[in-house]
Amino acid sequence: MAEITIRGDHLHVGLTRWERVFGLLHETDVPLENVAGVEALPDPITEVHGLKAGTGLPNLKLGTWRRPGHTTLAAVRRGQPGLKVTVSGGHFTELLVSQPGADAAASTIRARLEGAAATGR
Repeated sequence: MAEITIRGDHLHVGLTRWERVFGLLHETDVPLENVAGVEALPDPITEVHGLKAGTGLPNLKLGTWRRPGHTTLAAVRRGQPGLKVTVSGGHFTELLVSQPGADAAASTIRARLEGAAATGR
């Protein structure tokens, strides 16, 4: 299952082999300085919109979705909580990932972003 974690000064989107194959994706790193926002969502699959490259089934969205001004990396399953990360500067403008413990993960990422902002990094 996909997961967003903090590695050093980057957010890392880790993917399983099958997610990479069926989603036509690769693991992605985003500098924390490019993270504009993060929120936990009860069902992030509802946020996936646009034209897809990857797998789009009723209960699974896995791949890259594009619409004017937005490119979304999606690795979400219906009915599972997850994270929505807004990104500025970079290939993706949004990361949507179903992830257990999304509320705690969002809080951890926000705290790290606030800490980085306070220290000027």
